[in-house]
Amino acid sequence: FTFDLKSQKLLRRIDLRDEAEHFLNDLVMDSFGNMYATDTKSSAVYLLKPESREWQLFFRSEEIKYPNGIAISDDGSKLYVASTEKGVRILDLKSQKILNSADSTGISRGIDGLEFYKGNLYAVQNWVKENGDNFRKLLLNKTQDEIIEYEIIDNDSRHLDLPLTFCIAEGKAVLIGNSNLQYLDQENFSFSQPDSLQNTKLLIYDLSLIHISEP
Repeated sequence: FTFDLKSQKLLRRIDLRDEAEHFLNDLVMDSFGNMYATDTKSSAVYLLKPESREWQLFFRSEEIKYPNGIAISDDGSKLYVASTEKGVRILDLKSQKILNSADSTGISRGIDGLEFYKGNLYAVQNWVKENGDNFRKLLLNKTQDEIIEYEIIDNDSRHLDLPLTFCIAEGKAVLIGNSNLQYLDQENFSFSQPDSLQNTKLLIYDLSLIHISEP
C-alpha cells in the first residue's frame, strides 16, 4: 500500500498475483526507489521496481528460511535478511550470493525488526527463548559482510513484552514495545485472552545517548 501522507489517500496497492501462499512481512527501499520485501511463507525476497505494477521474485532459498526483518547497506551493495531459524544472512545484491554463514549461536536468530545504521545493524529479538525479548546492536566487520559481536541495548521485560518491528529516524529508534501477539490466534485472527491486552506502547531510544550493556 502506498499512501500520500499529506492527503492520507491511498495511491496504489500492489499484490502478489499467483495462487501460492505469501506473507509479505518487512520491507526496505534503496536509494533508487527499489523496494525489497521478505516473504515469510516462501523463504523469499521480492522486488518492486519504481513505477512497476508487479512484484518480482528476487531471491528464494532455504538459507533464509522464515525471513522477517530486512535492511540494506548505505552503499546499496548488501541486503541483510533476518531468517528466524538461520539468523541474519547477508546477501550481495549484485551476485545474489549469501556472504556469511548461518548463525549457530543465537546472536541473530529470531529477529523481527532490523535496521542498518552507521555501519552496524540494530534488531528486535523476540523468538529466542533463552535470550528473552530484547533490543540489540549487531556489530559488523569493516567490510560489512559478517556479524562479529553484539551489544544489548534493552532487555527490560517491563518495557519489552513481545516487541515487534521498529524504525530509525533522526538518530532515534522508535520501537513497538508490546505487540499483544502472544494472545492472537492467527488462524481466525481473534484474541484468546482479550482481558490481558495492553495498550500499545512505543519506545523511543536516542541511539547517541543510550547506555549499552555488554553481553
